[in-house]
Amino acid sequence: MLGIIKKALGKLFSAKNTVPIAIEFKVITSEISEEEFSARKTAAAQIRKEWRALGKEEQLKILSQRARERSLAVRAHQLELRIAEAVWLYSGAPCELYPKNPTGHQNAAHKDANGKRYKVIEGMYLDGKWTWPGYEEGCRCVSRSVIKALDKT
Repeated sequence: MLGIIKKALGKLFSAKNTVPIAIEFKVITSEISEEEFSARKTAAAQIRKEWRALGKEEQLKILSQRARERSLAVRAHQLELRIAEAVWLYSGAPCELYPKNPTGHQNAAHKDANGKRYKVIEGMYLDGKWTWPGYEEGCRCVSRSVIKALDKT
């Protein structure tokens, strides 16, 4: 596979022993040897194997925890940049930890919050509690920061 990539990209890689890595649909070059590339590929395969060995419930919990971590990181970043407001964006996917057995309660509130502004420091009051996009278990919502200088409303 590596040989095909090098051949296809031609002279770009002829000077150095480099491997292209796709990041966000952009091909860049990195100073990684073929051995390092192979080691990373093997590690990724091992991680995928361990992930498949987990039960569906464990996978959902891990994904939910990751979403909560991201939500907290985004909020911290927004506050660090002194962004006071954000817009709630509903993902379109059910905001439930177990979408095949939904209660519909959390999902309806998150769907109604779509497009509404909230204060980053407070969050939005949904279902009797203050929350942020992606923070609740199973929530796939995100936010869009409102930058006052660029805001047209």
